[in-house]
Amino acid sequence: QGVRGITGNCGFMVHFQRAVADSVRIPVFLSSLVQMPVIGAMLGSGRKIGIIAADERGITPAVLAAAGAEAGRPVVVRGMRQKPAFRDFLVDMRGTVDEERGRAETVEVAAELAADRELGTLLLECSELPPYAAAVQAATGLPTFDFITMIDYFHAVLSRRDFAGAY
Repeated sequence: QGVRGITGNCGFMVHFQRAVADSVRIPVFLSSLVQMPVIGAMLGSGRKIGIIAADERGITPAVLAAAGAEAGRPVVVRGMRQKPAFRDFLVDMRGTVDEERGRAETVEVAAELAADRELGTLLLECSELPPYAAAVQAATGLPTFDFITMIDYFHAVLSRRDFAGAY
C-alpha cells in the first residue's frame, strides 16, 4: 500500500523490534534505543553512553542487547519517574505537562549525567523528552539523540534527494 518504513517513538518498543522487522519486508525502527550501535561506533573506547529514561528500571541488559548495544560499552541510566512534573503528567496522569518544569527537570538529570567526564553522549529514551533535547544539548554540550534523530535519519535513507553540493 505504499508504506516504505515503520517507526515508533517509545524506547521500550525495542522489545518488538526484531519481531516486527522479521514480519515485514520494509525497514523498521521502533525504538530510540536502536541507535545504540551508531552511538557506540562514534565514541572512543570506554566512553560512556548516558540514557535518560522514563523509568530507569526498564533499561536492563536484555533491553540493551535487543537494541544492539555494543557489548562491554559502559552505559549510565537515569530515570525521570521521580521528577515531580514528569511524575504528575506521565506516571500519575494528572493534567497536562508543565513545559518549563519538564525542561528544567530533564536538564537537571542530563547535567547530573554529564558531570561524569567519561560520558560521550546522551540518548533520550522516553517519547516525552525530545521537546527538551535542545536545552539538554545546550546545557551539557553533548551530542543528544532521541526518537526524532532516529526518524530523521530513517527518513533520509528512505527519501534521498539529489545531491546539491552543500549541506
